[in-house]
Amino acid sequence: MRNLKNILPLILILIPSLALSETLDIDEFETWDASQTDPAASAPPARLAKAPVDGQTESNAVRTELELTESSTKATDQPKQDFIIHFGAGAIWTVPLRLADKATDDKVLSVFSASWSPFGLIGEVGFDLAMARNSSFLASPNLKFFFVKHHAFSCYLEGSLAIHSHLAGTDLGGGGGFGMIFGLIDHLAFEIRASAVLLDLSGEVAGQMFSAEDGPAEVSNLVVVPAVGARLLARF
Repeated sequence: MRNLKNILPLILILIPSLALSETLDIDEFETWDASQTDPAASAPPARLAKAPVDGQTESNAVRTELELTESSTKATDQPKQDFIIHFGAGAIWTVPLRLADKATDDKVLSVFSASWSPFGLIGEVGFDLAMARNSSFLASPNLKFFFVKHHAFSCYLEGSLAIHSHLAGTDLGGGGGFGMIFGLIDHLAFEIRASAVLLDLSGEVAGQMFSAEDGPAEVSNLVVVPAVGARLLARF
């Protein structure tokens, strides 16, 4: 009897537990093995489609994105525009040499230049003006031919007409030169140039340029004037 009293509470507890286990379906719970073998459960979540912006359809959004990509690519691949106009200022060192008696002189002149290259062609029309302190100047209309022409580096050959003007009159001549241009920034460059011109000076000008002891007055006054110079160029 005593044992029955001890077992009775245990029976009362087990009866509801058995009833609850009968109502629950074991298939409603997912086991670890089922989750590993189920392809639907192991598949990654679907990628969300990008919604069109401002009421655009999906095709319009894709087309707009492609146009933006193409425009940015064209802007990157587009070469820099050629410069058409150049303005320069600097100095040149000249060493006039009279051919008859090899008399020499030397002086430093301030020089200013301007040039124009129509339509980005390899030819360029220019004008140089070198001025001395004795109110004389050397003007040189010229034509340049570029065999290398780039915004970072250019080099050219030049043919020029020389006009030497002074108080006693004007002397004419001609010559040529070679130059190189180094790009510093987009609209600024540095130019070095070597040139030479041949002039037929008058007797008075030759006497002022060369001392009397350099040679007799009756010698020929053909003078070659080599020059080396440097200048800064503004280019547009």
